[in-house]
Amino acid sequence: MARLYSDLLFELVDVASGDTFIGGPPDGYLWVLRDIHSECSGAWYQGLYGWVLTLDDSFPLIRKSPPETRALAPVDWQGRIVIPTGNTLTWTTIDDGWSITASGYQLSTP
Repeated sequence: MARLYSDLLFELVDVASGDTFIGGPPDGYLWVLRDIHSECSGAWYQGLYGWVLTLDDSFPLIRKSPPETRALAPVDWQGRIVIPTGNTLTWTTIDDGWSITASGYQLSTP
């Protein structure tokens, strides 16, 4: 049996507010999203609206909102979500300055 190692699936740096298209796994693969680490630049006392990660522009997968979201404080998520080939992810926020990294597995499909 082959060993699985977590890989960086996508990274966004200092994203402006609005929708950011991330995409999805390449043809013949699927993603198992395991960890998201996010942080927003700005004054430490600044309250933020948070963010949402959406599948195919219609189904919210992960949502982080106040009181979890403050500037300069990490916002993390751990779990297991399978993203099949042909599906796309979109990152949406009202706040400027978010950076995120998402890791997990990219597995080939038969």
